[in-house]
Amino acid sequence: MTLLDPRVLVGKARRSIRTRGWGGTLLEALTRSKRSRARRMPRYVGELFFDLRNGTRVRGIVRFEKKGVFEQAFRCETTPRSWVGKALSEVTADSARYTFVDIGCGRGFVLLQALRRRYHRIVGIELAPQIAAEARKNVEAYARRRGLAAGSVEVVAADATTWELPCEPSVLYFANPFSRKIFETMIRRIEESLRRNPRELYVVYTFPESRQVFDDSPSLETVADRKRYVVYRSRAIV
Repeated sequence: MTLLDPRVLVGKARRSIRTRGWGGTLLEALTRSKRSRARRMPRYVGELFFDLRNGTRVRGIVRFEKKGVFEQAFRCETTPRSWVGKALSEVTADSARYTFVDIGCGRGFVLLQALRRRYHRIVGIELAPQIAAEARKNVEAYARRRGLAAGSVEVVAADATTWELPCEPSVLYFANPFSRKIFETMIRRIEESLRRNPRELYVVYTFPESRQVFDDSPSLETVADRKRYVVYRSRAIV
């Protein structure tokens, strides 16, 4: 896992000092930190309670250093449980017939929610190998605590842009894990996959900052458009 390089923070601090001065920089840092903590505190408390109850470690945020394969990756954090539940409820198909794929799965929180819904197969794709290892541990701990079978879950440390999409009916989940540039690559791969093998396919997208990429695709249609998520399905569905 490549975490944020402290040198990046030092560079930002120096630029701020040049424009705001020492006092202005300190005031800005304190103000931003206070606002950020206040906004995130209710979510963090919920994540902490979830972890204590289930023997997992999903809480917190991981930021990646913006270089190499992580240049287009966004920070890793847990999607609010209510958003995940509502978004997945928009997929009306029988989950037992579908493979669920969380692309950019982080520590695996959404995989745990998919496990409860008993998808035929569950796959998490995570670029950072150490984070993928944490996700595997969380799946095992959650399944053990809940009396569920973890055998249907696979966490793969891989680049989503080269990983082969499942050829069976699937639900692809994105929590805005990367930039629009990568999403443009992903939608091309989804469209090519559907042309080669027309099938039932859903896309669930939370924090949908790059939704235009999916909106413009001739291969997908919108089935749910909410403030915090959008759900699409392949036009091959009759």
